[in-house]
Amino acid sequence: MSVASPAILFSDAGRERLVYGVKSGETWAFEYSGICFQCMTDTIHMSLLDGETVLAEMDYSICRYFNDLYSYTASELGLNNEQFAALKRLLADILEFGAASQLYTGYRTSDLSNSLSWVESERTQNLSAPEPPVLDSLSGWDNDYIKSATLCLSNYVRIRFRVAAEYADRLVITNGDHAETIMLADCICQDGLYQVDLKKLSATEFDKVWEVSLTDSRGITYCWREYSANAYIAAKYKSSNEILARIVSAMYKYGVSAKMYLFSMNGGVLTDGQNWGNIN
Repeated sequence: MSVASPAILFSDAGRERLVYGVKSGETWAFEYSGICFQCMTDTIHMSLLDGETVLAEMDYSICRYFNDLYSYTASELGLNNEQFAALKRLLADILEFGAASQLYTGYRTSDLSNSLSWVESERTQNLSAPEPPVLDSLSGWDNDYIKSATLCLSNYVRIRFRVAAEYADRLVITNGDHAETIMLADCICQDGLYQVDLKKLSATEFDKVWEVSLTDSRGITYCWREYSANAYIAAKYKSSNEILARIVSAMYKYGVSAKMYLFSMNGGVLTDGQNWGNIN
């Protein structure tokens, strides 16, 4: 059957999105992004369409995909034994983070994503909290300063700043090859403070240190500071709030196993003295 412009209608948790395919050779790819960590057990219904004609339908979920992936052998996936071990640990740690996110948000807590039988044995068992990173800062002016930095853990992982500004009008964020400017006028202002959210962080970015400058159009720097997701994790790792402690611990383990997976896929092999927690 030849279809000139196929599309898939994705639907889950009260939302629908029509996605047109991108062809590579004889294969069409359809990307459905924006699935939150706490939604890994959600059933996603997919309808393959040719115009308005439904060609095929199926239900799927992140948990089912991970379980299917886990059932393969290393050779079937084209991986060596170390890469396959890293993949299985990553899958388990993602599902652990998903379950912690469900408990943190109160979403579908009767159907946790870590309930698959193999997660317990494959997940990262013990990992000490990260060392608090050394972060520099420049104190702000009386009415222009960065009041706080924290992590926003609902739906996605983001660094969030609260900023007071009388003369400053923007935050300039830099990290390596990433640089962006966020105008305060485009941000929510509540109780005299602007709420500024950075982009969604990937698991391999939890240890990145972000440099943030509160400035204006003339380039005057009113306040400057550094922050990272791991700074928050280190501070909250042993929180008396058990649900918070669980999600930051799961997030850290997910970040470490994600970096280990990339390390192994790039040909890296652990040497004496190295472990899952010190791969850079």
